Amino acid sequence: MNSIHQMLLDFSEKVVDPQLLADGLSTGLNQFQDHVAELACQLFPALIARIDQSIVDHRTERKGWCVVQKGVSRTLQTTYGPLVFERRYYQHPDEGYAYLCDEVLAIEPYERIERGLALGLVTDAAEVSYAQSAARQAKGAVSRTSVMSLIRKLNLPPETYEERSGDVPIVHIQADEDHVHLQQSDKRS
Repeated sequence: MNSIHQMLLDFSEKVVDPQLLADGLSTGLNQFQDHVAELACQLFPALIARIDQSIVDHRTERKGWCVVQKGVSRTLQTTYGPLVFERRYYQHPDEGYAYLCDEVLAIEPYERIERGLALGLVTDAAEVSYAQSAARQAKGAVSRTSVMSLIRKLNLPPETYEERSGDVPIVHIQADEDHVHLQQSDKRS
């Protein structure tokens, strides 16, 4: 694994390169955004590894928790791309099993989509289809079924509509001649 310092050096070399703006400002900004996303997906696993190591080193703060397994991989879809990191699995005699690193980072069990991305997906799905929301927000890395599941987890109350008055004085129906002649009682279709 590269050190954090090396990752930042590589990033600075990429963004200081004059070729970044060779195809114009808009293209350069898009490439810069891609480099930032790439850096985030490389940097955060290293930071999470430091947090995990800190939990291991401070035994007094994790009283009773024993390491059961180390190097358990996890992947989260984020707005920057897939975030793949490793953490340790712990056991406590009274409280059972847990990933303490996940608890520190406030990651729910079985969570596969990071909350910021989930918010963007749900917000965008209010305007466009689930598939379009996934394509816009996650570059297609999330399925439309996952977007639907996120929306259903919200448990939003159903929309209420104001009640209309019950009396309608006149009902106007438009029908062409093909449908009118089928209304005779002796001919049923």
